[in-house]
Amino acid sequence: MKTLTTIRLDPEDYKAICLLSRRYKLKRAEVLRRSIHKGLVFLLNGEDEDVLLAGRLADRVSDVDGATYLAQLKKELGS
Repeated sequence: MKTLTTIRLDPEDYKAICLLSRRYKLKRAEVLRRSIHKGLVFLLNGEDEDVLLAGRLADRVSDVDGATYLAQLKKELGS
């Protein structure tokens, strides 16, 4: 009997998995299986995942436009 596990990945992790699957000519699922087997990826239960996602969302800063970024950079450099 096969079991199905749903996982969520950050966009960066997904890109890395896609790159590895192309490089080694494997399916993305196989790359994930091997990563989990070797301990590179840890599966979390729902509650732990919610706490982790909340922390990641809290760490993110909102995007700024170019003018705001340049103004902040000038302020930091003292110009």
